[in-house]
Amino acid sequence: MCSSDLTRHEAQLKWRGDGIGGARELGRAADDVPWTVELDLGGARAAAAIALSDRATELRRWSFD
Repeated sequence: MCSSDLTRHEAQLKWRGDGIGGARELGRAADDVPWTVELDLGGARAAAAIALSDRATELRRWSFD
């Protein structure tokens, strides 16, 4: 898996409530699939993704430079 795949996977785990360790407590059903998108960080050496129940109509990235 490349880093973007891992980032998307992590966002989906958090959305389900599993957490990175995969502990299922009060999470969503395993067959529930979120809408997931990678976020453009403007060339930063970082990765980000968000997972939502419904497709977002708009996403905003704020910069606090």
